[in-house]
Amino acid sequence: FLRLCLEIEKIMDTKQIESYIQGKIQEYYRDLSSCRNLLVGKYYDGQSVMTYQDILVLGAHAIHEKFCSLSFQNLQVQPIGINIQPVLDGKYMIFVFGQLRDGTDNPVPFSDCFLMSPVGQDLRIANHIFKITTQI
Repeated sequence: FLRLCLEIEKIMDTKQIESYIQGKIQEYYRDLSSCRNLLVGKYYDGQSVMTYQDILVLGAHAIHEKFCSLSFQNLQVQPIGINIQPVLDGKYMIFVFGQLRDGTDNPVPFSDCFLMSPVGQDLRIANHIFKITTQI
């Protein structure tokens, strides 16, 4: 019975964490659409690494510069699926796929992969891979 209770508690904690992470990802995409200059301080730390398409970007300052250099103005991000897996040391791997719209009627498919690490009472993006995806 005790084992069952511990398993149920673990599932509840996992569901709460997944819900928190899904909210954090939704918030991230809202900020990406409206306030790109806030992304780095809010979601990334100094040691974060991002691959944008095939370009490796190292550190929060360089990630900030990359976001500020993007030309889109009216970006709408529509996540279609979010998958979350716990990994070692309280970290989480998150895979997102969805569509981007830049004021046109033609959605562009994308995929995003995040490794989030605990920092204090929050989670920050340690590693991030973004890719525009097309059908082969």
